[in-house]
Amino acid sequence: MRCLDAGMNDFIAKPIQPALMYQTIANWLPERETPATPPPLAANPPAFKTTLPGNPDVIDLSVLAKLLDYHPQKIRKFAFKFLHSTQQGLDAMDAALARGDVQAMRELGHRIKSAARTVGALGMGELCWQMEQLPAASPEQETTQARALLARLWPLLEQITEQIMTHTTFATADLTHPPGHARAAHPAAGR
Repeated sequence: MRCLDAGMNDFIAKPIQPALMYQTIANWLPERETPATPPPLAANPPAFKTTLPGNPDVIDLSVLAKLLDYHPQKIRKFAFKFLHSTQQGLDAMDAALARGDVQAMRELGHRIKSAARTVGALGMGELCWQMEQLPAASPEQETTQARALLARLWPLLEQITEQIMTHTTFATADLTHPPGHARAAHPAAGR
């Protein structure tokens, strides 16, 4: 890794997982005396199982749950924000495709990729990585490749939305209509 070669002591890759970050930092802190009596353990268990059901090929919500310390309302809120921002990102990709701006699609792929990996939508993260890494070619070839990837992203977003709606109902939030949930199949999916 370049950061270690440059003289850094350690490295934490994205998406950042709090437990790993704390452990990595703790590894580099000086030793301290342990208290005579250990602190009491938390009495309240998580409000739901620590493994969430769902289709891991679509979204593995346990990734997001672990990141947010299994807090149901935070998971639902973050998942809905992801749906909203991803829908906006795919809409922006549609607009860029219509303009023939494949470079903008690459940049949007990079942005969505990070968010998708953070929430556990690894399949979407992979497709966005492919969008980001589209090889340089003729404008027609680039547009064709970008269109094909975008046509796979829209149906996947619909599946992710369904999984989030099905498996985050444990939370009580004022987000009763997540973005994209009532949306009909996107026209780009049939192209």
